[in-house]
Amino acid sequence: MERAWQAAELRWKCGTLAGFVAACTGVEGRAREAAGLAGEVFAADPGDLEALQAIHGVLATWADELGDHPHRPAVRRPEEADRRIRDHLKDVLRTQLPVTARDRLAAVQLSLDVDFDVLRRLRTLSAEEREDVFYVYGRATAALDLGHLEEAERGAKRLDALRRQHAG
Repeated sequence: MERAWQAAELRWKCGTLAGFVAACTGVEGRAREAAGLAGEVFAADPGDLEALQAIHGVLATWADELGDHPHRPAVRRPEEADRRIRDHLKDVLRTQLPVTARDRLAAVQLSLDVDFDVLRRLRTLSAEEREDVFYVYGRATAALDLGHLEEAERGAKRLDALRRQHAG
């Protein structure tokens, strides 16, 4: 899981830097090269961290050459960076899963979404119950994103029980 997180982080950073360099370099050849490197990053095997790190090194050097350019990507706050990396992690992990596992993840996501939609529209839930619904849904969705199917299924069962209890 740690290697998948590192791959997702490198892909996110490389994509951001490649877009910045391509848009702001002012050198046509360099812009094409940066765009080409972005393509290589997303086509590369996520398990090949060395290749991703090498591309990141090139793009970081090119971005540094642009100095204090006003459109340079800002350093993200840790929670925002984690959110963005988690989005990329979903893509990295999904490419490594067999079709049956992806289908199972999709089924759990659909179950979570349907039950959550029903529950969040109910006016009869107390504030505490509504908070529980949002918490369970968020936790189960995050578990799915990170490939923890058993945890996500527990959340789906909990939301299903709440829906049966309150919506019939």
